[in-house]
Amino acid sequence: MKEKNFIFKNSGRVRKYIHDKINPIDTLNSALELEELPTLTKDLDMDMLNIIVLKKTIELIATRDITIHALIGLLEVRDIESSNHTIRTQKMMETLCGHLRTKELYKQQLTRSYIDELVATTPLHDIGKVGIPDKILLKPAKLTADEFELMKKHVNYGVEALKNESYCEDDMPSFIKTAIEIVSAHHERYDGTGYPLGLSGEAIPLPGRLMAIIDVYDALMSKRVYKPAYEHKDTIEIIKSQIGRHFDPHIVNGFLEIEEKIYQIWCQYLKETPSS
Repeated sequence: MKEKNFIFKNSGRVRKYIHDKINPIDTLNSALELEELPTLTKDLDMDMLNIIVLKKTIELIATRDITIHALIGLLEVRDIESSNHTIRTQKMMETLCGHLRTKELYKQQLTRSYIDELVATTPLHDIGKVGIPDKILLKPAKLTADEFELMKKHVNYGVEALKNESYCEDDMPSFIKTAIEIVSAHHERYDGTGYPLGLSGEAIPLPGRLMAIIDVYDALMSKRVYKPAYEHKDTIEIIKSQIGRHFDPHIVNGFLEIEEKIYQIWCQYLKETPSS
């Protein structure tokens, strides 16, 4: 009876934990199983319950991470992105979110589990580029106006790749929702002049506003066929000039407070890590 009462009292809390970590569709089977625990596991002790929950959670996180890495592999195969770019942007996202979490404005929204989700899905921001023709994607010169219009379609391609029309939004896994917000909004601008929707201010989802400054910093610091790599100090000055225009002022201020940490990440992961 004691074990039965424990399960009745705690199964909802356990389900919420898994929901916060991964979310709906991926955890549907787990949730159903937990609901059945009171009748199926009368003699199950608390340690066994914890083992089952932990196992399910690990499996769901592994499924998420394997899916993300598989998608990123498509970018690397086509030489769209490299693994050092991926890890740099992830480390920058983690560092920026960790710092913003100390601010009153963000401490409730940027929970530890949400930051983990943002970091995990950061590499997907340009996944839609797999749908852009090589002649544009890999062009060894600056794009023409018409070519740039085609390039901008990578945002919609990315969103379409992540969405599944079989599921309503409420049933969509949390990390997919976060990934879609990063993909769809990282080219929006705070003043409303970005794309694809021309959103402005806080109408731009937070993941997009965060990714925007990280993506621009990494792009400015990187050499391109149409431009040299900028120095850190010059990159920072360009970012400052875009406060309230391209970037959310609150996020930029937080970014500038940790600019040395951001630069250290850039330097540490500038080159590919040698394979062991």
